[in-house]
Amino acid sequence: MKKIACLLIVALALAVPSAAYLINCDCPTELSVGETLALSGTSNLPPGFTTDIVLYRGAREIERQSFTIQDGGEWSVAFETAGLQGGVYKVEIEEKTLYVDREYIRYEFGSSSDTLKVITFIDRSGEIAVTSPLVQGFADTLLIAGTIEKKPNSAVKIGVVGPAGAVFGPAYVATDASGRFTADVQISETGPYEVTFSDAGGLITTETFTVKGATAPPTTQPTSAPAISIVEATADASRENPAFFAVATQDGGVRITTSAGVDWVVEYVDEDGTLKKVNTQGRLNPEEVRLSAQGGTVYLKVYPVRFNDEETVTIYAENVDSVTIAPEAAHIFGDAPEATSTPESPLPAALVLLAVVLACLMYFRR
Repeated sequence: MKKIACLLIVALALAVPSAAYLINCDCPTELSVGETLALSGTSNLPPGFTTDIVLYRGAREIERQSFTIQDGGEWSVAFETAGLQGGVYKVEIEEKTLYVDREYIRYEFGSSSDTLKVITFIDRSGEIAVTSPLVQGFADTLLIAGTIEKKPNSAVKIGVVGPAGAVFGPAYVATDASGRFTADVQISETGPYEVTFSDAGGLITTETFTVKGATAPPTTQPTSAPAISIVEATADASRENPAFFAVATQDGGVRITTSAGVDWVVEYVDEDGTLKKVNTQGRLNPEEVRLSAQGGTVYLKVYPVRFNDEETVTIYAENVDSVTIAPEAAHIFGDAPEATSTPESPLPAALVLLAVVLACLMYFRR
């Protein structure tokens, strides 16, 4: 056995070197933990040639993947980074020695080859705190709530993938002045739901929610989807004179949107008395508020971003009983209601005039 091993080592040492080949590797220098590390490149290695690329942290091998050179020299491979720690990693393409036609041939890479890359994995999971339960009972909606302290009065992008595929987004959800956000996602079945949180800088983190409980049994007869009833109200609004609305909600998820064409700011006080602010869509798209209601009243204050805009805003609401214009709600937002002047009664002046006439009559009778 030792003799065979020694002969193999000698054979590898005497392997015939082939001409030096070129290979290059393209990949990001930074990546958020949880994102897929995609690597690709080109080479003049023969099509069908297969070798390994290895992911290391320090000297420790994390994972290796094989890739094969395609027609035209292209190659690609991917590593999943979920569960890895933040830090500096490297990927390295290995040279290969193959046994071809009764001899060992080393496929060596030339000095111009790009076989080693250093990548920094950034762990951003600490930027966000998920406050809604990761295990929830089935109730037609999945509650996703949390806090992202670095983004007050901004937005976080949320995407939800369920057992049957994508069910929400990715779409931006507004945060309030404390960085809190809430989204009620419509679902139709139990099981695991993978929720991604991201922003303009990329992925922040991924959480898995589990929905348990019984779902309604499927029906064999086709049924039409229930019509969505939309209630609306319209009012003039400016920065100096905002429009105030009262929305009488029904139990469940409520969706409120504005008309488009103006960069609207929507402040609202929910049933718990919490003040929130939404302004993420600009002039082209309507602002949107989504919340979970219990049949109470939600108050809105709407005004344009620009001080010189004086426009008409229409509020559209789903799953509500009514939307009414409510100037009396100004005090809820800390706005002083517009003062109204009361006309003075003409009675005191008339009494004075009567007294003058009586005095004159008494004077001339003397």
